[in-house]
Amino acid sequence: MKILIKELKSTNKIPEEAIFYFDLEDLEMLELCNQGVNNVIRHIEVRTSYNLNSPPNSSATSSNSKEKIYLFIDEIQYLNNASSFIKLMVDNHSDRFKLIVSGSSVLDIKSKIKQSLVGRIVTFEILGLDFEEFLWFKKKKFNLNKIAVTDKKTQKELKQLFEEFVIFGAYPRVALISNLDNRRYYLKELIQTYIKKDIRDIGKIRNIMKFNNFLRILADQAGNLL
Repeated sequence: MKILIKELKSTNKIPEEAIFYFDLEDLEMLELCNQGVNNVIRHIEVRTSYNLNSPPNSSATSSNSKEKIYLFIDEIQYLNNASSFIKLMVDNHSDRFKLIVSGSSVLDIKSKIKQSLVGRIVTFEILGLDFEEFLWFKKKKFNLNKIAVTDKKTQKELKQLFEEFVIFGAYPRVALISNLDNRRYYLKELIQTYIKKDIRDIGKIRNIMKFNNFLRILADQAGNLL
């Protein structure tokens, strides 16, 4: 999201005043959004020169407030009624707002968003890094299509990087951690959080021991037919 915000400011020349970012891991921001769309709009209005009660092209709207507001909401799955919030924003305020939401828990988002939002949203699924993106994260400038077979030094370095990619996976944050112990710790925490929160709790799994054993069996069979 922050890359997109940076792009809006630098390339699209959207004024900073027209961009708002709410991280719902911040309890204050979460409480504000849970109070409803109107409270969010009032919160934004008092922090800008925008008259959000007037249409963008009305005479009551000042010349510097004809831009739409870009509202970014991260970790949308924490919102009590995310589907209603999105529906109200799109149906009633799309003339003034562009709403961009994201979340880190697919299962949690699906469990929270129960109403149909067909025609109101465009969904993008952000996948893990591919190997070329992994190299970019590691600040390694290789053209994979033009590496000579005889270039043994480059091949050796690429092989080491590919082994690292295969072992530690395609999670972007992990690729940026250079210390091996820190990388392992981060992956362990990530796995435990995902297993407990996204799978065990949302799936309402009661027998935790059997579930953990099942995961170990799956891990041992990685890459094989089940």
